[in-house]
Amino acid sequence: MPIIEEESFDPEINPKAAIAVDVVIFSVVDEELKVLLIQRDFWPFHGDWTLLGGYASPKETLEETAKRELFSQTGIENVYLEQCHVMSDPGRDSRTRVVSISFMAVINSQDYQVPYLGEKARLGWFGYKELPPLMFDHAQIIQAAYIQLRQRLKYSNIAWRLLSKEFTLTELQQVYEIISGKKLDKRNFRKKVLVVGMVIPTKKRQHNVSHRPAELFRFKK
Repeated sequence: MPIIEEESFDPEINPKAAIAVDVVIFSVVDEELKVLLIQRDFWPFHGDWTLLGGYASPKETLEETAKRELFSQTGIENVYLEQCHVMSDPGRDSRTRVVSISFMAVINSQDYQVPYLGEKARLGWFGYKELPPLMFDHAQIIQAAYIQLRQRLKYSNIAWRLLSKEFTLTELQQVYEIISGKKLDKRNFRKKVLVVGMVIPTKKRQHNVSHRPAELFRFKK
């Protein structure tokens, strides 16, 4: 019977790396795709804008870390999180080796009140195409999440997370156009979403509008 050697581990040869989680939160605000950022109130990088996130605890999963940091920094909870990307460049953080696992969240900003954190820290929505200078490689993380969001839009109903429970087909089309960056033909778009059974009519119409009330729909569960 062959002798199986035990794998050796030498912390000098195989040094430990810190594990961080970064969360990219997308929403449509004022008819524009935006990302929620936080301004750091401590050194290093004091005053810089960054993604929400933090270091993973040895006793929790990465998903638990993402949810914990999201709630502690914004009060936002019970949102869908989707693992997105891994950033592992050894030099991405000059202080030590940090591997970042990013998550993407897509929310309707009207459902969540962004809290005021005081004069030393701020949260803010920034246009995806108008981001401020970001620390580390967070701009790359956001770009990777955006690519994933566009792909998900093609084969899933992830758009419902950006809308109210009931919506018009015009509002749905606007979300698709904002994320894809493309103008869509109204007739073809409506035909597609109705034929595939993505949405179903609620038998209700808009109210308190200055124009002819449009029919309201909801996503099929």
